[in-house]
Amino acid sequence: ASGARVVLGLPSDLAALNMLGGNARTVTDWNAVHDLGSGFYAGAGTALNAPEAVLLSGVYVKIGLSSGILTVAGTVPGASSFRRALSGGIWGPWERIGGFVSGVTDWNAVTAAGLYVDFTAGTAANAPGPFGVRVLVWPDNAGNLTQMAFRRGTTEVWTRTQSAGIWTAWERLVTATTLPGLLNATGAAPIYALRAWCKFDAAGAVIASGNVAGVTRNSAGNYTVTLLAAMPSANYAVTAISENSGFEGFYRLIGAPSAGAFTLLCQDKSGTPVDRITRVMVAGG
Repeated sequence: ASGARVVLGLPSDLAALNMLGGNARTVTDWNAVHDLGSGFYAGAGTALNAPEAVLLSGVYVKIGLSSGILTVAGTVPGASSFRRALSGGIWGPWERIGGFVSGVTDWNAVTAAGLYVDFTAGTAANAPGPFGVRVLVWPDNAGNLTQMAFRRGTTEVWTRTQSAGIWTAWERLVTATTLPGLLNATGAAPIYALRAWCKFDAAGAVIASGNVAGVTRNSAGNYTVTLLAAMPSANYAVTAISENSGFEGFYRLIGAPSAGAFTLLCQDKSGTPVDRITRVMVAGG
């Protein structure tokens, strides 16, 4: 008859036959597929003897009376695939073929190296936020762990580490796109960072600094600032101010600066060199 199905030449009145071309047969125990025979199968997350507690579908190939191969996969994008074999009537362990581990309920408990996924809105405990993620987990030689989470549908990346069983807080990685929003500067103009800074007293003793190896007082008001890491070139900009209240101080560079050092001269309004507590900033370069 038109539309009749022929299944491997077998009589079509075998109601229990899981036919090729038909719907997958639902199972509640994956160990039962051998007795059901070769075919397509699907099992909910509550099915017994599953590799993961998620909806799975797959195919079983029966080989003889007591052996066969079962291959299943999760039904969400990126889900893992698994395979196990029946030999001599005994099921072997599940082997992961690839994809992501799903069904995570607490990210603090995920310590084995691998790829994991939570497509729900961050319902797993200790997630980086209320959104779906794919997470890469790897240990180092010292037994510490790192988790790196990629937010679903965005370029956001979050990371944290574990040491001695203690997890750090999740931190979002900064990119060229997100950095301006984290600063107090607005608009499309580029943002430049300081390359060095320093506060030193009138004698040239460094009080606080960043990327400054030291300050030398050469004479009254004359200070040489040596950088810890040299600039890419000598074309950087230097700004200096005096901390003294009521003092009109004027600073200028003495000679040509090098990539690794520059000399400042501090003068009062009459042009006399004077020693003062000084704050210096270096930008560009």
